[in-house]
Amino acid sequence: MANFDYSKEKVQDIFMIDVKSFYASCECVARGLDPLKTCMVILSHAENTS
Repeated sequence: MANFDYSKEKVQDIFMIDVKSFYASCECVARGLDPLKTCMVILSHAENTS
């Protein structure tokens, strides 16, 4: 197994967001619910998921 020197790699920040969870959280806030305490169900078409 080869050793890799990560100190030579470019340093960058990457921001990712789970859009389905974000949308559900926004819906909770819009309805006056706490998204951290509300049970949310997210439905999706089969071709969108793995």
